[in-house]
Amino acid sequence: MPLENVEAFRTRFEAVVRERLGEEQRTREEEVDVEIPLSDIDGRLMKVLQHMAPYGPGNMRPVFLTRGVKDKGRARIVGDSHLKMNLIDPAHPQREIDAIAFRQAEHMELVRSGGPFSVIYTLEDNLWNGRTTIQMNIKDIKPGSDGLLVNEGEGHHTVALA
Repeated sequence: MPLENVEAFRTRFEAVVRERLGEEQRTREEEVDVEIPLSDIDGRLMKVLQHMAPYGPGNMRPVFLTRGVKDKGRARIVGDSHLKMNLIDPAHPQREIDAIAFRQAEHMELVRSGGPFSVIYTLEDNLWNGRTTIQMNIKDIKPGSDGLLVNEGEGHHTVALA
């Protein structure tokens, strides 16, 4: 194909795919290993996760879902378009978890709204200024806390992403 036809081909190809795919085929999904409350995220859980390492293609990090969290009021954009937050469970606001959502600055309005939202994430240790803390690495943020799971199978759940 001549180089000057590549862009026209790409545009037409994407249009045909959009016409032929159903809505469910266009919705990106993420598998969730387990749903947990924020109160379950502690040093003991991190030790269990460390015993499951090393992580890689044959042994991916567990993906968690927590519903109904709120930002403590410190959400900010860092770097290029990353969203840095401190999340709380409204029932236990004294317990907070650091979170980073890479390339998800578009969720800032939702996070700052004061309403509850749900997060899909992995957990990691974050070393900053000589101090290690638990940090959520957010994969997606959804408004509210209901209607997130689209498929529940043995040992995993599927969440439709935006």
